[in-house]
Amino acid sequence: MDFGRLFLRMIGLVLRIIGFGFSVWILINQLDDLKIQLYTILARVESLDLNIQLLPVRFV
Repeated sequence: MDFGRLFLRMIGLVLRIIGFGFSVWILINQLDDLKIQLYTILARVESLDLNIQLLPVRFV
């Protein structure tokens, strides 16, 4: 295999790794935003003094 083709393959591999890491980073940021929204909703429910028992969420 000549060096040009190997060089292009290495660039493609690096770009794939960067793209995968970027998508994971975006997913983690979205999860953090959802967590913040959930906490604000829970704080509002507690501030209304409603006697609602929130069921524990189980992740299967």
